[in-house]
Amino acid sequence: MFTRMVVALVLLTGWSSSAPPVLAPHGLRLYPNPVQDYLFFEQEGGLVRQIEIYDLLGSLVLRQVKPPNPLDVSALKPGSYFLKIQTFDGRLSQGGIVKM
Repeated sequence: MFTRMVVALVLLTGWSSSAPPVLAPHGLRLYPNPVQDYLFFEQEGGLVRQIEIYDLLGSLVLRQVKPPNPLDVSALKPGSYFLKIQTFDGRLSQGGIVKM
């Protein structure tokens, strides 16, 4: 899991806040990325039940059930983070963000 997380986050470092949302596996869109205060998310074909955000050490830093959209991430320290998003129909998507 750690290798996939690092690869995903390395790919994210080239994104800019002016770039269009990028479609990740399973129809997940996270934007803007890098993010400063509020992260917008879209999950094709399902309502988001829960978002978990992990730091690079794998520690859970934020869990939000029935998250608001946009999600307030202003309390996160600058750095790279790994996200797990679960829908009400049980699908699990993963992505990464860079917090400015």
